[in-house]
Amino acid sequence: MNNVETSSPFLPLPDGIVISSVRGATTELVVHIACRLPCAACPVCQQPSERVHGTYVRTVADLPCGGRRVILRLSVRKFVCGTPACPRQIFTERLPDLVQSYARMTNRLRDALVALGLATSAEVSERLAPQLSMLVSAPTLLRRLRTVACPPAIRRYASLAWMIGRGKRARPTGRSSWILRSAADRTSCC
Repeated sequence: MNNVETSSPFLPLPDGIVISSVRGATTELVVHIACRLPCAACPVCQQPSERVHGTYVRTVADLPCGGRRVILRLSVRKFVCGTPACPRQIFTERLPDLVQSYARMTNRLRDALVALGLATSAEVSERLAPQLSMLVSAPTLLRRLRTVACPPAIRRYASLAWMIGRGKRARPTGRSSWILRSAADRTSCC
């Protein structure tokens, strides 16, 4: 398919981004997409600019579709900032709803991998991901999991469990006291 210039229910894209062409193979689906918004805001001074300096193509991985890996070839424009006092003369349009700056995978794929990593371990996820048409290594999953905000209660429990495992005693305060006492009872009786 060439020159599609549309969106697809199988590949939901943010407003202003259109599919320009699709090329399919047995194991992967390459989708060329482009942003059609008339202007972009400078990341430093937040002033909109319509003056295009040039374009380049970014390659990012997306969620699989139909058992095939999806590769997005995103045509990104560079703009010239019109504000004379702005230190950034040329900037690239940002698409935070689709992909973060410098990322090689979409937000959707990152969220799916984080969910997979939280449900299993990084090693199990590394073995399971190719069966789901996602390619990821265990160190990459661990880096993604470190960026996930951990609730304070879990963080407190993890630090208390670490202290007990090291043979240290902590002064229990508040809600965590029963966790510390029960964990200390379990470790001291052996």
